[in-house]
Amino acid sequence: MRLGTRDINTVRCEVGPGVNIVTNKEAMREGRVVILAIPGQFQRTLAGLSELRPGTVVVDCSNRH
Repeated sequence: MRLGTRDINTVRCEVGPGVNIVTNKEAMREGRVVILAIPGQFQRTLAGLSELRPGTVVVDCSNRH
């Protein structure tokens, strides 16, 4: 499992065994299932969306009311 973040040097939580912290771009490039859990207004500026491979499943958890 990969946990994507803007800056891997600023992650302030512990991760369990088998979880790798990577950049957003790497997470999107390598993932088969990508879960977007960011506010909808920031998706356009999210680095890496162009890295998604064909067939990647994207689950969008944003609330766009």
